[in-house]
Amino acid sequence: MRLDDNEGLPKWFVPVAVLGVIWGLISLVFCYQALNVDTEQLLQAVPQGNVTAADLVIAHAQRMAFLEGTPIWAKAAYVGAAISGLMGAIGLLIRRKWSFLVLGLSLICVFCLQVSTWLRGGFDMLEDKALMLSSRDMFIAVATTAIAAALFYLAMRAFEKRWYK
Repeated sequence: MRLDDNEGLPKWFVPVAVLGVIWGLISLVFCYQALNVDTEQLLQAVPQGNVTAADLVIAHAQRMAFLEGTPIWAKAAYVGAAISGLMGAIGLLIRRKWSFLVLGLSLICVFCLQVSTWLRGGFDMLEDKALMLSSRDMFIAVATTAIAAALFYLAMRAFEKRWYK
């Protein structure tokens, strides 16, 4: 199979699929880091005289403690979203019909992860002024959902337009 066999395929399709694969790789790295971080090491790495850095590390440690309290089904949804998102984007890049189903699974996993965060009060953390980077976390949650939905939409459109091989 050749990637340059793009008869009837829009010019933007392959670059968007490549960006999807890159996003999937980044998601996999973030997933690994979130599920394997050690808050004790974070607290020990703070310079003693730097209050600002200490505040940031404590805020990060609070978020990590929130992650450590994540139920197993939400962790499974996180891993499922990362792996299926990457696999679906690869399937989209090589134009396989199964990418539609795998990206659909990824979107469902992302929704489960967001529901878990909401049910546990994770978005209430935005009200806490001590958590200075919470707006970034909210942006990542919204961007992750939007990108998963966009990749799924692209897979649906590719299915409808018969862009798959």
